[in-house]
Amino acid sequence: MTISNKKRNKRTILYWVIAIIIMVFSFEAVLQLLSLVAPSIDCRFFTSTSFGVHNDCVLFKDGKLGVRGNPSYPQHDHNGYRNKKVPDRADIVALGDSNTYGYFAKPEEAWPQQLGMLSNTITYNMGFGSYCPVHSLIQYEEAKSLDPKLIIVAFFAGNDVGDSYNIVYYKGQYPKLKSIDPNILKSIGQMKDKTRVRGKITRKIKRKSFVNLEDWKRNIKNKSKLYGLYKTSKKLFKSVVKYVLQSMHISLDFWESRKWNSIKQRVEKDKNSQIFENDKFKTVFNINTGPWALNLEAPKIQEGLRISLQALKELNNRSVHDGIMLIALLIPTKELAFRDIVQQDFTNKIRNYQDLVDNEEIIWRKTKNFLRSHQIDFVDALPTMRESLKKGDEPYMQYDPHGHVSVKGQQAIAKLLNTYFNTYKVLSK
Repeated sequence: MTISNKKRNKRTILYWVIAIIIMVFSFEAVLQLLSLVAPSIDCRFFTSTSFGVHNDCVLFKDGKLGVRGNPSYPQHDHNGYRNKKVPDRADIVALGDSNTYGYFAKPEEAWPQQLGMLSNTITYNMGFGSYCPVHSLIQYEEAKSLDPKLIIVAFFAGNDVGDSYNIVYYKGQYPKLKSIDPNILKSIGQMKDKTRVRGKITRKIKRKSFVNLEDWKRNIKNKSKLYGLYKTSKKLFKSVVKYVLQSMHISLDFWESRKWNSIKQRVEKDKNSQIFENDKFKTVFNINTGPWALNLEAPKIQEGLRISLQALKELNNRSVHDGIMLIALLIPTKELAFRDIVQQDFTNKIRNYQDLVDNEEIIWRKTKNFLRSHQIDFVDALPTMRESLKKGDEPYMQYDPHGHVSVKGQQAIAKLLNTYFNTYKVLSK
């Protein structure tokens, strides 16, 4: 090949590379423009980030709640909550976090919607990711406007305690819930100082590393509409393939095995998670020694629990005054639900596991004693979750370390509440 031919080939390759880059950027620009003109199309096709990430498609900032659901999201009503529409009135209003919202479930599979079908009532779901009892207190007037007979407030042990602390002490909502104990305030002040120092060090490290590839990748994935379209197409393709294979009665064991092996490889790099696997169950536990440890010796957890309980008490006082019934729904972590199974399985040694479940049991004892002493009705979902496990059903998402309730768990909670209603004639009072 002559030198001139080589140069010509290089120019051709360069031309095509530049042309492809221009095409990609042009397509991205068109999709970005379309997403601005039609937000609902953006949410349906171009958004790659999952719920819980601060993405304008799913949520936006709110002065009181911190974040609120975006009404433009296809699964949200015009209030930003996960319902088909906002009713004129509702028999039941459900308040809570992502387990009430129905993360990892279709809208109709979330426990509030399932409860509505089982009890033949109009049930309105006001749950949203990262919400806690203080958020429920803030939402009370909005819930009350629907003239409900009953309000159910879900309290999840996993992160509601920490979230209650954060919204009061860091986000400045409901300052009257802050402690007046000088010793506690001193401990919290010292903890905030340490957090600020760690934050400054982290920011300095980030500034010194001029190019952080992981941050670049994350930003591109979160903001690129082209990447979002690719993820949506990939998800749709997988769903179609699985449907075809199932309709042909072809086993998906190989598919699930590959997925499980991929999860295991990822968990091995995560110091806060650990695999639990025996002949019946394969799942991931959160063994973080931070907020999930629920250690009442930590000022944040101690204060977070006190704030959560005070918020529930205030909610009950308001509902009693307004002639509305209130029930607290207590949702345990995956780790506590699995306790008996883990303790019987000596082949799996889970780091920090016993401390985690012991601390959570103390939290629940204190919570139940508080609720009883203030005559607040509650329903404990722990026995139901453990019963599901005994049947071989997984009431929590198998591959999720954050303990989100699965579709079967959502169904179990809805059945539990409906049984409670029928037993105590709740809705006929």
